[in-house]
Amino acid sequence: MCLAGVATIADMMPLTFFNRFLVSKALYFLQKEPLGAMGFLRQKEVFRKRSLKASDISFNIAPLINSAGRMQDARVALDFLNANNLQDCCFLYERLKACNNERKNTQQQVFKEAFKHALVGEKIIIAFKDNWHEGVLGIVASKLVEATQKPSLVFTFKEGAYKGSGRSSQNVDLIDALNGVSSLLLGYGGHRQACGLSVEKNNMVSLFETLENFDFKILPFCEEEPPLILRLKDIDRELLEIIEMGEPYGQENPEPLFQAQNLEVIEERIIKESHQALRFKDKECIKDAIYFNAERFLKAGEKVSVLFSVELDEYSNEPKMFVKSLL
Repeated sequence: MCLAGVATIADMMPLTFFNRFLVSKALYFLQKEPLGAMGFLRQKEVFRKRSLKASDISFNIAPLINSAGRMQDARVALDFLNANNLQDCCFLYERLKACNNERKNTQQQVFKEAFKHALVGEKIIIAFKDNWHEGVLGIVASKLVEATQKPSLVFTFKEGAYKGSGRSSQNVDLIDALNGVSSLLLGYGGHRQACGLSVEKNNMVSLFETLENFDFKILPFCEEEPPLILRLKDIDRELLEIIEMGEPYGQENPEPLFQAQNLEVIEERIIKESHQALRFKDKECIKDAIYFNAERFLKAGEKVSVLFSVELDEYSNEPKMFVKSLL
């Protein structure tokens, strides 16, 4: 049950209907005292939280397990998941961490190159280069989607053709688009949000041009209402309890986002070069916030409006703002 739930999240499957039930049960059992490798992970930092969410799996556990197949040998992950003693778990976990660190470094380099040299259209982004590591293409595609809000395909040249991975923006049916341009592809597969595909070298520009002119299928169930505008005093335990009723959040069941307007930054602190701890003030209240992968660093005294989610801060045991973007 636990592994099935982790796999559902890792494969970016929609968290609706049975998938949502499956992931809910998996998180429940992971929160308890699972056996074997999952029990070992339960003792690690990511599992020290009072409650587990699907985002803990997608941002921490899935990348760790997947890194072996991406960078070295998937059997390292398989052996870890099948390990039944502490010594084997420790040894294989350290190998997974080494794979994951290698993945992060490679991913960062490929993303910088892809972002700089991609073919960028109004509807689609395609990036390709002969020597990119195949194991990080899907992650880089996801990062391009985050940065541009457009479906993105990322390729490397291997075995006589460009092979790549694609990720979709929230409301675009990616596999429907590939069905429509299949004559340009050597092969493809996947689902609405993620895909793998291969293309002949001389068809790459044609693929970009064809997709740029393609009438993408927009998924109506992904259309979202404008984020609710909140005052800082509205961010309380009652709001958090309402939000938690909708868990687990993920593909096609996104976490609710909110707006807060005309906030004053009264304190700020940079964390690990790209993140920022913030304290906001409005006319009625003061709230702490965290801004991961900040577009820019905010300055004390500055007035801003932000898009944010609300989560439980495990240290203070209070609701906390997680800034997604500046408005």
